[in-house]
Amino acid sequence: MLQKIQEHFYLIILFCIFLAYLQLDWVISLTGYVKLMLAFVIFLMGITLEFNDFKECLKKPIVPAIGISLQYLLMPLLAFLLAKLFSLDSNFAIGIILVACSPGGTVSNVFTYISKADLPLSVVMTFSSTLLAPFMLPMNMYLYARQWIDVDMFSLFKSSIEIVLIPLILGMIIKIINNKLNINLKNYEDAISVLAVLIVSLIILVILTAGFPKLIVVDNLVINISKIIIAVSLLHGLGLFIAYQLSLRFGEKSARTVGLEVGMQNSGLASVLAQLHFSPISVIPTVVSGALQCLCGSVLINWWRK
Repeated sequence: MLQKIQEHFYLIILFCIFLAYLQLDWVISLTGYVKLMLAFVIFLMGITLEFNDFKECLKKPIVPAIGISLQYLLMPLLAFLLAKLFSLDSNFAIGIILVACSPGGTVSNVFTYISKADLPLSVVMTFSSTLLAPFMLPMNMYLYARQWIDVDMFSLFKSSIEIVLIPLILGMIIKIINNKLNINLKNYEDAISVLAVLIVSLIILVILTAGFPKLIVVDNLVINISKIIIAVSLLHGLGLFIAYQLSLRFGEKSARTVGLEVGMQNSGLASVLAQLHFSPISVIPTVVSGALQCLCGSVLINWWRK
């Protein structure tokens, strides 16, 4: 079942886009639970961490270090330059920069697994970037977005702690307790992965549904949405390509992994933070990002897999 869901993840995203257009009441009623759902996905990531799996990739710390550096140095800079290049509205600029400042998400781990890349390296990078997110995300937002809006670093830091760090640590504590009690979670890892993918899909559906009505108030809708789609595509595409090329010297599997980790951001987290701290319109680039990177990423990793 997991393999089928992984292989056809892009179809799930297309179905979510269709459902979002229908503006279903039951989906809209879930809007207030997105923050909790995202925290639960990160909690699931924590309980599947197996530290023994990381020994090999930690023998070459240069690879995850390069990836994490690119994630927090390259991606925000790319987003800032793209926002300037396309003369994006301030709210759209904030949204795309917020996406670029976010850590890697659980979806990148799933995509790494499908593409037969280095899963332990992917998890190490996601874990490390998520652990750094409460500090790096507010700092990068202050650095790159302050010309458009006053950035409350403390509020962003607080939200990152609540949504990211606490669930991750709780998951790791559960994992340690299970190891102490000799409870083997490996038998349930496929089920946990399926659950994580389905929750991520539900988050995307809820965010898309909430985002559609906001499009009505956008001036020059076609032009602005076209700009956002192109800018977001370039952000993820260039991030993945540059990271892949810079990591090829460490092997093709490592290059795939670093490319996916750097190119794919936690747009769910970006969407939640946009709703909590910025204009509702700033959610739109995060919604576009979530849909595009899942659609394009699904095509790429299935090609890699074959």
